[in-house]
Amino acid sequence: MNENRYFKAGRFALVVKRDMAAGYRSILLTAVALGGVLFILTFLTGIRPSGASVHPGIWTGFLMAGGFITTSLMFKEMHSKERGHDWAMLPASRLEMFVSRLILSSLGWIIGFTALYWASSSLGEAVNRLVFGHGNALFNPFTRYTLEIALHYFIIQSVFLLGAAYFRKAHFIKTILFINVLNILLAALGLLLLKLFFWRVFTWDIFNENGDFSSTMGWINWDLVGQEAEQYFLAFARVMKIIYFSVFAPILWVVAYFRVKEKEVRNGI
Repeated sequence: MNENRYFKAGRFALVVKRDMAAGYRSILLTAVALGGVLFILTFLTGIRPSGASVHPGIWTGFLMAGGFITTSLMFKEMHSKERGHDWAMLPASRLEMFVSRLILSSLGWIIGFTALYWASSSLGEAVNRLVFGHGNALFNPFTRYTLEIALHYFIIQSVFLLGAAYFRKAHFIKTILFINVLNILLAALGLLLLKLFFWRVFTWDIFNENGDFSSTMGWINWDLVGQEAEQYFLAFARVMKIIYFSVFAPILWVVAYFRVKEKEVRNGI
């Protein structure tokens, strides 16, 4: 069993093949159903075409929603009491199994869904031109916009991969709830730090000079914020951008991997 501790390309390829073959029926059925939905949406947009392409927006919504849901199911087998033993006994290292699910739910989903969307929307636009005599601009998967959205999906997807590894049930819903709670806590923390370091921007009078209730958010004088802390906010934004694009996803991947390792010790129970 010591060989399972290492990452071997040949064995990893077999793991990826196994993961794809294990659910090929559901993948095909999902692809057919999703392709039909995309075709119908494209056909409906032909009734009143916008001239400019409507496809980038539709593609983005389905890419994100579908990808996050798919990612949330990546470790369903590992958490199952009925199938957890089979997962634990696979003749492959946990690293190989984890990377396989990571690639399939990130690059695999981006490439597979984009190809499906291009084919479905192109067919739909062809029908639009036959039926209505006009249509929208065809979907181009190689624009700067699509590449940037694909990159954002690749990064944000790591959150749902961690949720898939951590939560035993209702992975997607629990991950969404966790993100919302975290956003609230971070907003509260940010407001607290703003008050501590830039207390002069706060005005504790909730009424304006006319005696009316002030609608200023959090009773903060945002004009003073701009004067007092603009340089700090810009520096903070630059740091967060660097973290987001460089280490955010890898950190979550590492945490998710060790969660998978922990489940190996507990044998999926």
